[in-house]
Amino acid sequence: MKILTKSLMLAMALAIVFHTQAQQWSDVGNQGITPDPGSAAGGGANLPFMEINSGIPYLVYTTSAGQVVVMRYIANNWIILPAVASVGASPHLAFDNAGVPYVVYQSSGAANVKKYDGTNWVQVGATAINNTLGIGGALLPKIAFDPVNNTPYIVSVDAGNGINVFKFNGTAWVVVGQQDLITGSNYPSIAFTSTGTPYVAARLASNGDLRVSTFNGTTWNAVGGG
Repeated sequence: MKILTKSLMLAMALAIVFHTQAQQWSDVGNQGITPDPGSAAGGGANLPFMEINSGIPYLVYTTSAGQVVVMRYIANNWIILPAVASVGASPHLAFDNAGVPYVVYQSSGAANVKKYDGTNWVQVGATAINNTLGIGGALLPKIAFDPVNNTPYIVSVDAGNGINVFKFNGTAWVVVGQQDLITGSNYPSIAFTSTGTPYVAARLASNGDLRVSTFNGTTWNAVGGG
């Protein structure tokens, strides 16, 4: 019985080893991807961010010439979509409930959002979102969708290191809750629960600690010790 037990344990250990060795990373399409939509775009792909929609990987990034570009992987090839913007920084990508890609990026210290209509990138609301709302700066923007009502939200950090959240009401971008919901912070992010409750995280600039807040429909409140 002991011999049989040891044999079974050895067989299981070998199976785990072989299974682990079989799990390897594989290239997706050609490596050293040509990232530029044209020679005028310049070389390189900076700050890439990936999102997957209906099994299709999408990449957004900036070129060394400053263009904001999106690629998607179809039929074993990376396909470059029309440039989102000729100049931009810190791009981020999300999909609405219908699978339409939206890109937010930083431009002249403000946030800007565009969506892809299948042919072109179309402006969503006003440009320079922070300027229209009287908020000083909208840097390092991130975008996410409320899964319940399909509303796009943006989180960003202003010039005074305050975190702000905006949503698109169908006509314009409006502030959600109080301004500077987390102060002295940077590198914000936003996510939603399945029931549509938004959470925001940010890093304190002073010591690198993390802060998390959630929205109760009126105000942003700290989660845990934040």
